Formats: sequence, structure tokens, C-alpha cells
Amino acid sequence: MYLSGARWQASLSATRGIPVPSASSAVSDSGRPVPSSLWRDSDFRRLWVGQTASQLGEHTGLVVLPLFAVLTLHAGATELGILRAVGQAPILLLSLFVGAWGDRWRTRTVMVLTDVGRTSRPPQNAPLTADRAKGAPG
Repeated sequence: MYLSGARWQASLSATRGIPVPSASSAVSDSGRPVPSSLWRDSDFRRLWVGQTASQLGEHTGLVVLPLFAVLTLHAGATELGILRAVGQAPILLLSLFVGAWGDRWRTRTVMVLTDVGRTSRPPQNAPLTADRAKGAPG
């Protein structure tokens, strides 16, 4: 927030005399020193790489699946709408219940399990779309 003239001076004088720790002297709850940059923390780097890969896969699937349906299965607008609705239905129907249930678990455990679930979903869909592309009833 931007503070103008007198308000900035008042906030500055209010902090005088109070020692403010530097980032290099900060200590986390677990007793480990907090690095001055998040990129120096190995736990953060692993989380960032994992979440980046997960989001890349998720958003790639949002582009590739409809593109595959149009180019291979010659799906029209109606089929694409149904495909999108079927993909969103579990979110609409289950998010409140699963969210309340997931709040009882550790955050890390929930994140890992959801990423594993999202990873296993595309291979389950591949045989169904391949059979449909060959002309098998579906």
C-alpha cells in the first residue's frame, strides 16, 4: 500500500527503536534457518518443479483432448460440449464433499494423492478413444 507524506513519516517513526530481524537471521518453526531466497530452499524447488509439471500436464490435456477428438474422431461442436461437460461434472458434483474430507488430512498427502490421481487419468481414457477411433461401438 502506498503511504503519502505524513502517514509515511508516522509509520516510519512508529518502527524506530524496534529491532527488525533481517532475512538472513530468520529461523523457521522447525528451527532451520530460513534462506534469503526461496530458490535456495530445496523443499521449495521440489514443490515448484512438481507443481509446474502437474500444471503443464493438466493444461496440455485441456488442449490435446479436444484437438484429438476433432482431428481423429471428427467430433463436432455438440460432442466437444459433451466432452467438456463430462470432464467438469466430477468437479461440480464432488468438490464440496471431497474438500471437506481432504481438510482432515495433511496438505502434502492430499497434494501428492491428487497429482497421482490426475496422472493416472489420461492412460485410462486412451484405450476408450483408440477403440472409438477404430470404429468400435462406444
